[in-house]
Amino acid sequence: FVSCKWPTQNFVNCLTQGHVIVIGNKSELNDRRQVQFETAMAWSSKEKMRLWEVTVTNRKSLVDPFVWLTSKITQPTGKSNFLPGRKTKSSSSSNLDKN
Repeated sequence: FVSCKWPTQNFVNCLTQGHVIVIGNKSELNDRRQVQFETAMAWSSKEKMRLWEVTVTNRKSLVDPFVWLTSKITQPTGKSNFLPGRKTKSSSSSNLDKN
């Protein structure tokens, strides 16, 4: 398990610095599941991650996780990165327009 230490540490960093989603593939193969949906949902809830089950037969199921992730990544922070500048007097610009 020593070789798993580095990926695990990076994974923990991702959890604190970004968004992680879990995607279960081949959801249409219920009889051949290796992990039951309820088990995956319980785990992802405990880890505070979003879970999607996808299948290639339903293209919308493939798009939804990436739309959600993109919306989280591109969401405005609410704070401007620009420093506040000096306010200019509006009267000086209006005087220039009159001349």
